[in-house]
Amino acid sequence: MFETIIKPEFNPVDHTFRLGGYDLTPVSKMLSSYEEEFDAPSISFFMARSEMRRAIGWKTKGDPEPSDVNIAVRQAEILAEWDAKRDEAADHGNKVHNMFEKFLTKGEVVFPGTGPFLQKVKEEYDQIYKEYTCELMMCDPESGMAGITDWAGLRNCKDRIIDIDDFKTNLFKGIVFDFISRK
Repeated sequence: MFETIIKPEFNPVDHTFRLGGYDLTPVSKMLSSYEEEFDAPSISFFMARSEMRRAIGWKTKGDPEPSDVNIAVRQAEILAEWDAKRDEAADHGNKVHNMFEKFLTKGEVVFPGTGPFLQKVKEEYDQIYKEYTCELMMCDPESGMAGITDWAGLRNCKDRIIDIDDFKTNLFKGIVFDFISRK
C-alpha cells in the first residue's frame, strides 16, 4: 500500500521537496510558521542581567548595575548552555528514531537491553496494523505540501485508516507517541 503513495524528490541538504518540476512546501516549514520565534538574544540578555544583579546584591532601580562585560560573558555562557542542551536533545531524538526504525523495519536491536520493550511495541503494532513503515516520504500535489513522517501504519480493519506517527522524545519525560488518524 505504501509503495503506491506519491513520493516527491527530496534534497536532504536544504530539506526541500519537488514534484514534477515544482517546489513543494515542507510540512515542518508550514507548521513552524505558526510558532512564535524564540528571541534567544533578548531572553538570554535579561537572564544574564538578572543573575548578575543578584550576584552583586542589586535590589532596586538606582542601585549600581553590573558591568556590561560581566553581563555579556554570562549571556554568552547561557547561549552556549542552550546550544548544548539543544544538541544533546537532538542527538537523543536521533538515537530513539534510529532505534525504532532499525527494529521495526529490520528487527535489529541498536541498544542493548531495549529488545524486550521494542518487541512488545512490534507485537502491538502487528496486531493493530496490516502493514507499517518508517520514514515515509509523501506529498499532496493539490495542497503543494510534502514531508517525511517517522512512522505510518495501515490499520487492520475493513476501513482504510492510516495512522501517521511522529515520535517525540524528551530527555526527562521519555518517549511520547503522537499520531494523526485518517480514513
